[in-house]
Amino acid sequence: MGYEVFTRESTQQRSRSSSSKKIQTNIISTRYTEFSKSPVQLGKEERLKWSSAFNKLEVMRHLGAEIILEDDYIVSCAIKHIMDYHRGGMGISALNGAIISSLLDCVIAVSGVLQFPGKKAGTVELSIKIIKPLFGNSAYAEGFVTKKAKNISFSEGFLYDENSKLCARASGIVSKA
Repeated sequence: MGYEVFTRESTQQRSRSSSSKKIQTNIISTRYTEFSKSPVQLGKEERLKWSSAFNKLEVMRHLGAEIILEDDYIVSCAIKHIMDYHRGGMGISALNGAIISSLLDCVIAVSGVLQFPGKKAGTVELSIKIIKPLFGNSAYAEGFVTKKAKNISFSEGFLYDENSKLCARASGIVSKA
């Protein structure tokens, strides 16, 4: 399944293209419009370079995920092909909680870190609510900054299954070091 990142819209629905079907999301698009207060502090070319370097990190390779920074406000992270090692233990086919946490931390952290270009920053608080098990073969998370101060930013993140059903949400704080 191929993903295209959402473009910032004021409509109630956003859509993603996939090779097999159009996936509709009724997710929090009004929330994005209302609360996504601070755009990523890099231009498009810089975002593409930054995401390319980030995706080469060992942790991203092991996670099997890709960060996507095509939108001015929204940071996306996708696992396009969920593998057996992404799934829960004990023979459960749902996405493992550690993977859920990693994807949500990724969008929270990156949305916050990019508020402070050239500075060291990281997640200092992360709260995750799992709404329902995530079954299927792909997953994606989206995050954005809701508030920025001099040395910290506040972000929210949302995790969706391949049918664009909300499965988990997170809030977090990113601080400059």
